[in-house]
Amino acid sequence: MELQEFISTDKKVKEINPRNQVLLVLASVPEQMPSSLFLSEEEKLRASRFVKKEVMHSYQYQHHLLRVLLSKWLDTSPEKIKFTLNPFGKPELPNAEFYFNLSRSGNQLAFYFGPAEGGVDLETIRPSAPFIEIAKQHFHGNEQNFIASDEDFFTIWTRKESVLKAMGTGLQSTISDLDTTESTIKKDGHTYQIASYQSDEKLISFAMSQSDFQTPICLSL
Repeated sequence: MELQEFISTDKKVKEINPRNQVLLVLASVPEQMPSSLFLSEEEKLRASRFVKKEVMHSYQYQHHLLRVLLSKWLDTSPEKIKFTLNPFGKPELPNAEFYFNLSRSGNQLAFYFGPAEGGVDLETIRPSAPFIEIAKQHFHGNEQNFIASDEDFFTIWTRKESVLKAMGTGLQSTISDLDTTESTIKKDGHTYQIASYQSDEKLISFAMSQSDFQTPICLSL
């Protein structure tokens, strides 16, 4: 299973069309937050419930930046963008020609945009010992055998999460039968392609429901 380095291109967001290209974006929450944020009333309410200020800022900036990025391709203002939720709570763009997904870890943010349903997961590499029980209960046997380091654990973790997000069902699906050591997974009549990247002390995996895998354009903001 290949773990690639996340290498940002010099391409600009407005030059990329997610209707036919796959884009992975990494961004950091700025130390100085923007004076105005594009958030829905529901997002403002949810943000207010976070106890830790850094978590609140991470959530706020992530959803603000999502609207800013989407506005580039939808040719509209960020505040006019409205989302719907699928039956499992995954946000979607009504009648859109492309899909998106997002993840965050600390002050680091990750986004997926592409022409097929997809999922992205971002995790900081840290001691995995406290989470090994999760692997024993929810990881496929091949995945458990693969794990020999903290990096291995979070590679599998992000791959599993990204597939679940691409499926749109989250943890309501059975995950122990998903062997993400393979680059292709077939589940419920759908084919999911998976790839993983490393950036500094972060691991990023994304999955998309498309038989013909597209190498994503990687971009750091």
